[in-house]
Amino acid sequence: MTQQGTIETACEIARVFVCGEHWRNSAAWCDGCESEVPMITELTAAILEKTDSVTIFRRVETGELHHKVTADGALLFCFSSLLNR
Repeated sequence: MTQQGTIETACEIARVFVCGEHWRNSAAWCDGCESEVPMITELTAAILEKTDSVTIFRRVETGELHHKVTADGALLFCFSSLLNR
């Protein structure tokens, strides 16, 4: 006599970001969040999201991703808005 049953498998995926001293040095005011947050480059944002630059810029255009242009013309993205999507 054999016994049949079902096996259930659960899988949970979580994102873990480790922020150290480097992130504190790159913090800046984000008008969208109305607070000081870590700012990241476009390349870092694309890598974290596993996507390309075009997608990152589309998210900026829709207002989903906050950004800031620095005094020297560099474009930085709000790390908090990247996580809050």
